[in-house]
Amino acid sequence: MASRFRLPLWVILLALPGLYLVGLFLAPILYMLMFSFWQYSQIDIVVRAFTLENYLALLSPYYLRLFGRTFSIGLATTLIAAVLAFPVAYFIARARPAIKSLAIFLIMTPLMISTVVRVFGLALILQRDGVLNQFLALIGLPVVLLARTQSAIVIGLVQMLLPLMVLPLVSAIERISPSVEEAARNLGANSARVFATVVFPLALPGLVSGCVLVYTLSISALVIPALLGGAGDRMIGQQIYDQMLVALNWPSSAALSTVLAVFTIIFAMLGLSLTARAARLREAGR
Repeated sequence: MASRFRLPLWVILLALPGLYLVGLFLAPILYMLMFSFWQYSQIDIVVRAFTLENYLALLSPYYLRLFGRTFSIGLATTLIAAVLAFPVAYFIARARPAIKSLAIFLIMTPLMISTVVRVFGLALILQRDGVLNQFLALIGLPVVLLARTQSAIVIGLVQMLLPLMVLPLVSAIERISPSVEEAARNLGANSARVFATVVFPLALPGLVSGCVLVYTLSISALVIPALLGGAGDRMIGQQIYDQMLVALNWPSSAALSTVLAVFTIIFAMLGLSLTARAARLREAGR
């Protein structure tokens, strides 16, 4: 008697998530890609006729400045977050279990609060007559004009995305044996040299993962630039929102979204490539 055909267990387990990803992730992206090649109509919103006009419009000086501003803000946010996150992550990774649990809870707590609430509170602090300038005036320092500037956007993005830089670094540093650092110190290396030659290279995969997360989320941000930035500090996320829901130019919005997605994928692939290369160098050095 022939045996009955049975699907492997992994196929059954992956079927539902796979259908979910295809139906609610891949299909909308493909549909958005089609929209980006269709013509815009003020009457019907979209005419299903092929055109490259939506992409050629992105080569105008306005959009080039928009992309340059977005990518520079994302880069500044990523660099500042990395500098601030490394010492925090090292402290958490080397702390006692009770302190480590408390520190991770405190790091995660801001993520449990609505982004709008956090950004609104930050906007109140950065206003000309906000808490920050009141404190500076109290100690005799000049007023700092941060509200409605690119600096305010970077501050808001770092404040929101810093946990996503800390957590991958904590995971990477935890895998570094303290005995390796002790061996380097016993050989005469000071703290700076131990960090440069031991901790940083071995923690590089976690740093790259954090940079990918922070950069990709910062260049697609919408709420923070809208609430903290000025009229001349627009980012791609705001432009996509306005083209989609204000101007009702869905093909232009789809083209912008497609280009942003392509840049995001390229950056993520570069991050994965750097992580794999660092792993190979680490294995070769053993």
